[in-house]
This record gives sequence, structure tokens and C-alpha cells, in this order.
Amino acid sequence: MPGLYKVIIKWHPPSNQVSEQHGQSSCDYVVLFSSRYSAECLYRLLQLSKDDKTSELRFPNLTRSSPQLWCHSAKDVSFIHSVFDRRPGTAGYEPYNKYVIEATQVIPSQHIPFYAPCHLTTGPDWVDGGTYFIRNPRQPNICWAVLPGGSMYRNRLICTSDNKTKFRIALDREKLSQAMVESQGPLILTNTDIVTVNVVWESAQESVALPGDKSYVGLLDAANDAPTDSHSIPKLGLVDRKFTWIFGDLLRNMVGEVYIPSLDVCGLGKMTQGGHDEWELC
Repeated sequence: MPGLYKVIIKWHPPSNQVSEQHGQSSCDYVVLFSSRYSAECLYRLLQLSKDDKTSELRFPNLTRSSPQLWCHSAKDVSFIHSVFDRRPGTAGYEPYNKYVIEATQVIPSQHIPFYAPCHLTTGPDWVDGGTYFIRNPRQPNICWAVLPGGSMYRNRLICTSDNKTKFRIALDREKLSQAMVESQGPLILTNTDIVTVNVVWESAQESVALPGDKSYVGLLDAANDAPTDSHSIPKLGLVDRKFTWIFGDLLRNMVGEVYIPSLDVCGLGKMTQGGHDEWELC
């Protein structure tokens, strides 16, 4: 996930609003970010941004056909340029343009395909309530799964190439701002979002558990972890109470592999001293 990440942002003028000063092509941009996470943070800001005077959404009909192709029909052309150009005198736009490394304005004599991202993101969009497999981006065949039944480690999550389980990731409704509640369209998941993770039962092996039984992904404690496991790293598994995660930490800053010798598999544990790995939704 780290590294340069390009997004094409296409402007569709409302009601054929194309002036001599601001033609449609002059509001199209190819934007360079440090990572997908930075791009998603900007998208969320644009999605919730409202005009200070009218309280109307600045970017109505903001949509994306893929994580790297955004479309909108903003009326305020000067605001578009202030967000993406970072020109002198654009004080007050720091919350927006701090995520942008560089933005190239597509002028009429040029064409967007020339700027197409060289590394296309695959897989579904990361949206509130979506269902995903969770994999290692450097070893895409390694995915999260719920350990099948019969073992004392039955509630554990493991990472394996033999099978995979799908998870539903949703924003914690109790943590939503009013702007998020009133937003148009599905919310894109960002670094700082508080989320819950639940097993999509039809994707798990039948021997895992009954639907509704210990459905949250959380940290196991001494009461439900394997009693013979003396390792001090908190383990990920299924719990029967609501458990929340910070989305960015879950994928990038916290979860790593923990070897279980008796089963010859790798479980998942919370690691805060640098032992964690990186994960992505797919």
C-alpha cells in the first residue's frame, strides 16, 4: 500500500456549465498521493464538504467507478483549483491539499489516458458495510480465515493459503458525525474510522460456528483463548461482544502473524513493537 498512488478526478459541469474561462478539461486533474489511504482521506473530505454560506455540498454527485477514477459536478470552479493546485493565497485549504503530493491539471490539448495510473488498484472499493477477504499485499495468497472447529483454538483467526473467510467491515454507528450520517452515497473507509469486523458466515467452513455465535472479530482474553498457550501476544479471534478497531491500525500498524506449533499454522496477534505486518481488503 505505501508508495505513489495516482487518481484521475473528472469534472462534469452541472447543466452544461462550461465558460470561456473554465472549460471542462481545465477542471480535470490527475492527482498523486503517497498512498491509497491518503487518497481515501481526501475523498471523505470532499464527500462531506459544504459551502460555508449555503451549506450545500461542494461536490454533489461525487462518485467513483473505481478507487482511482473519481467524478463530480462541483459548481465552484475556484474551490476545485484551490484544493488541487495549492496555489499561493489558498490559506484555509490545508485540510484538503495536505494529502496531495502533486496535481496535474489536464488542459484541453491533452488527454486523460496519457496520465492513466501505471499501477491500477484491483478489487472492490473499501466502503462502509462492504464484505472483503483480507490478504497480505506482498503474499496475496495469504488470507485471513477462521480456524475450523474441533480444536482448543477454535475461535482463533489464522492466516493461510489453504482457505479464506470473508469479513464485513462497518463504521461504528455510535461514532458517526452528523455530516457522515447526512452524507450522500456510501462512505469510503479511511484511516481514522472506528469500525467493527464481523464474519460473513456463508464464507466460513461449516464447522466454525453457528451464525450469530461469537461473530465479532476482537482480541481474545484468558477466558476464551487456548489455556495451554502461554504466549503473551493478544490473539485475534471471534468474541461474543461488540469490539471496535481503528481501520488504519487494523490493516497497517497492529496485526501480525503468531505461529501455533501444535497446529503448524500461523494465527494473528496484536503487535505493538514492530512485529506487525500489512494487510489489505480484496
